[in-house]
Formats: sequence, structure tokens, C-alpha cells
Amino acid sequence: QESLQVREQEQAEIEARLGELAEELAARVAERDQISNELVGLRRDRSAIEDDISSLESQVAANEIHIAGLEARLEVLEARLEAMLISLHRQRDNRYARALAGAESFFELRVRNHYLSQLATQDVNILEDIRTTVRQLADAQAQLAEQVSERNSRLDALQATEIRLASVR
Repeated sequence: QESLQVREQEQAEIEARLGELAEELAARVAERDQISNELVGLRRDRSAIEDDISSLESQVAANEIHIAGLEARLEVLEARLEAMLISLHRQRDNRYARALAGAESFFELRVRNHYLSQLATQDVNILEDIRTTVRQLADAQAQLAEQVSERNSRLDALQATEIRLASVR
């Protein structure tokens, strides 16, 4: 009987130890599952960040092309403006005076006045076009800077995610 009690006590201790080991094993399995889920989440985050970076890089490239086009257009407009200013400097007020003084009839005066009005409108349109292009260029450059900043912050986030992923592994 004494032997039986010792064996039952040993069996109870073994069962208690097995229970503790089972709890410890369950805790480790839960921890492993949590870490696995965290790894999956971090990999998903990394993939999303990489997709964001790729999208931002394509937007940056498209914006750089747009800026190059605006700069080329601005160069053309500057050449047109320079030609217009040279023409105005040469002609000054004589253009209007000669045109209006040389009219022999009221109809001819109206036609010449309309022609001069068209030239003035064309000059104003060139200036307006330059102003608009400069504004678009400034907006595109600001957008490019914002996109580059966003891409850099996403790269930093990717690096932080990679570090967390490595430490969790």
C-alpha cells in the first residue's frame, strides 16, 4: 500500500508536471502563432509599401516628363516673347499711327484697326500663355517635390518594416 501511494504520488507529480508542460507548450504555440501572424502582417505591409513606392516612382517619372515638356514649351514661348519685344521696340508707336493715318476710308480704317487689335490680342495671348505655363511648371515642380518626399517616407517605412520583420524572425 505504501508503495502504491508512492506510485500514485509520483503519478500525480508526473501528471502535474505534464500539465505544466502542456500549458507551457500551449503558450509557446500561441506565441508562435502570434509571431507567425505578425510576420504575415509585416510581409503584407512590406508588399503594400513596395507597391506604393512603385506607384510613386512611376508618378515621379511621369511628372518629370511633364515638367520637361513644360520647360520646352516655356523656352518656345520665351523665344516668341523675345521676337515680339524686338518687333515692338522697332515699331513702337509708328505702327498704330501709320496704320491709322494711311487709311483712306472708314472701312479701311476699321479693317486696319481690327488687324492691329488682332496683333495686340496675339501679344497678350503670348504673355498669358507664358504666365500659365510658368504657373503649371511651378505646380508640377511642387507636386514632384511632394511625390519625392512621400516616396522617401515610404522608403523609410519600408526600412523600418524590414527591421521589424528581421527582429521578429
